[in-house]
Amino acid sequence: MKNRNLQIRQPISSLLKSGQKSDPRGFILLETLVALVILVVGILFLINSLSLIIKCNTQIRNHALAAILADNILTRIETGETIERQSEQEISGKVFRWELDELTISDKLNNFLIKIFWQDGKQSGSTTFSGVFFDPEP
Repeated sequence: MKNRNLQIRQPISSLLKSGQKSDPRGFILLETLVALVILVVGILFLINSLSLIIKCNTQIRNHALAAILADNILTRIETGETIERQSEQEISGKVFRWELDELTISDKLNNFLIKIFWQDGKQSGSTTFSGVFFDPEP
């Protein structure tokens, strides 16, 4: 039988520990820089998301105010009040301009289209609402 000398291999980490001592301060600095970069990227993402949320919230608010205005105009038409074809109205500090078109479907049916426009800083918006009314006495 042959006698073999078995050598046990040591892991690299044990060689580093037994040999030269590494300076842990450099490793901690690198970890800190990587964590800081990840944190900054996350904060930039949140800021971008927040600005998008504010923009969408403003658009939704403008459309909701336009819907309230259109509902008000259609209610006034339904009660028989005379309505101007074009006008402006201020709601919550914002000026909404509207135009009213009447389409006669038949002698008893009328369709009213209300186009509402607004200016929001550099951007403008618009929406259209429709109401159909039945007049039993033409």
